[in-house]
Amino acid sequence: MDWFDKLLHQLQWAIPGLVGAAVAAFAVPSQRQELTGKRDILLFLLSGGAIAHYMTVPVCMYFHLDPGSVGGIGFLLGAFGGAVFTAIMKAIKAADLWALLKSRFGGGAQ
Repeated sequence: MDWFDKLLHQLQWAIPGLVGAAVAAFAVPSQRQELTGKRDILLFLLSGGAIAHYMTVPVCMYFHLDPGSVGGIGFLLGAFGGAVFTAIMKAIKAADLWALLKSRFGGGAQ
């Protein structure tokens, strides 16, 4: 069980982020409509957990927050981080990147 304690200690900020992303994915109606498949839901949850894992401490240090509120900050970062990642992926899918690259680096005058 020692390995499990070490794992929980390493992921202490990612777990609230995963929970926040899960709440945002299933409780917010607009997010539920955008997340159509299992892959979208998994990416939403993982991106929320990753953003919470890596950004909780910098956000707490920047805003001089109490270390006791780290779990709540991780929860909010997970919820908003998943939504931001979904919006970025939606914008990338909507953009015609191939046409942009062709016009930028030659291959057709437009």
